[in-house]
Order: sequence, then structure tokens, then C-alpha cells
Amino acid sequence: MLRITILSENTAARPDLVPEDGLSVFIETDHHKILMDSGWQDHFLDNAAALGVDIAGVDTVILSHNHYDHGLSLPLFFDRRLDRGYRFYLSSDTLWPVFHRRADGSLTSTGTGLTDGELIRRRIPHRYVETPVFHPFADEPETALLSRFERRCDFEPMLDEFRQKRGGVLVRDEFNHELALALPAREGIVLLTGCAHSGVCNMILAAEERLGRPVIAVIGGTHLKASGPERAMATIAFFNERPQLATAAVCHCTGGPALALFAAHCPAYHPVGAGSVLEFD
Repeated sequence: MLRITILSENTAARPDLVPEDGLSVFIETDHHKILMDSGWQDHFLDNAAALGVDIAGVDTVILSHNHYDHGLSLPLFFDRRLDRGYRFYLSSDTLWPVFHRRADGSLTSTGTGLTDGELIRRRIPHRYVETPVFHPFADEPETALLSRFERRCDFEPMLDEFRQKRGGVLVRDEFNHELALALPAREGIVLLTGCAHSGVCNMILAAEERLGRPVIAVIGGTHLKASGPERAMATIAFFNERPQLATAAVCHCTGGPALALFAAHCPAYHPVGAGSVLEFD
């Protein structure tokens, strides 16, 4: 059994739920309840309550990458769960400050603000994911966290507008802090992305090559909002060339123009918003 509920997203599938420019996903497997990202406000908690989602039962928390719209509100979860009956997974590269560089050269902080010192001080049970493939569950060994994605598709370049400060030096953010969650289903892999800054097609190829099964569903952001229609159409062509990829629940930072192209040209496209539920065998 695999059940995925969108807690917060740029849109809402129900009028009683609150949208936000962020992403939070709740995942139920046979043995685990997983919170992947929290958005940046408290809407993931309010929407979870409206949806009957048991936040108190979450045993695993994942931060997909170090951007505020995916993890700024995680301290609200930590405050809610003082029992600490969960494990928090993130990349150690999350600890480097990140910025967005505007056209005029000015920098805006885009990080979650999480630090190693805070996690230790608050006694948050956490583990850093440092390898390209990491299996978090002994009782569900096919579930994997993936990181450090090879750049395979030439239409998915890294954007120079994202910067990271490492050792006091400002460099292009290569998004080594980005994680994807690969979940097993009967026909293949269900892949959850945060924003797919590394390129959603690159991430699909990495998942299939590393885990040896086809990706049958992609759920999450693709960050196509920062690119033109050519890249969106190249991504759609990549999806359409993979008949096993039956569900493309792309959302959040995909952006309105790219979503319209998916709706028009990608048969696998499945629109989602806060409150949407997807189930897989």
C-alpha cells in the first residue's frame, strides 16, 4: 500500500484548504508515515487537521532541499512533536547558506535557517544523507533517498541565479543538498521530488539506473517556472517517450505556463493541489 497526500501546494483541491507557494507531502506505506517537506507557513498543519492526517504518527521527516518554501516551517513540526518519535533526514550540504541572485546582482537568502547546532540543541533525532543511494528503512529495504544527481540531459542546465556560500566564498549552488524519495510500487518506482533543481529528467534517469526499476510516477516540483517553453516541451517529450511513466503529478514550482503545456501535451499529466490523494499498488 502506498498513499500520498498533498498537504500544501500552490493550489488547493478543496475550498476548505489553504494554498501556499510551497510544498508539503504526507506519505503512508505499509510500515511508515513520512512527512516530506513542510512548506514555509503553518498551512501544512492546518490542512493536515482538515484532511484527518495523523501528524502525531509521523515517524520519518525528509527535507528535499535547503529552500524556505520547503522547510522554513519545520520547527513548527519539531515543536508539535516533543516526543521526538521520528527520524529527520537531510543532506549535510543543507548547512551551507543559500541565496537567490537577482538580475541587479543583489542576493536574497532562500534557506531554511536550519543549523547543526540547532538540531543538536533541540535534540532533534537526525541523520545526514551523504551517499547517492541511502536506504532508511530495514523493514522496507526498497525505499531509497537519492542525492547527487548526474547531469545527463543537456536541456536541464544548472541555473546560475542560485548561489551557495561555502567557507565564506559565494559559488554557484550545485544542489548537492537536494534529495529525492524513491518508493517501490508493483510496476516500478514512485519518485517524489521537491523542486528538482537538478533536473527532473536527470533525477528519473538516476533513480532508474541506481535502483534498476522504471519510474512509473513523478510527484512534485520541476522548477520549470524559471525556464522557457523550450525546456518544458523537452521535458514533456522525455516523459512521453517513457510509456511506463503513467503519472506526472508535476506541481508547485513547475509554473503556470509549463503546467498548461503539460495539460495540453502530456497524457500522463495529473493535476494536484493541497488535498489531492494518489494511491499506488
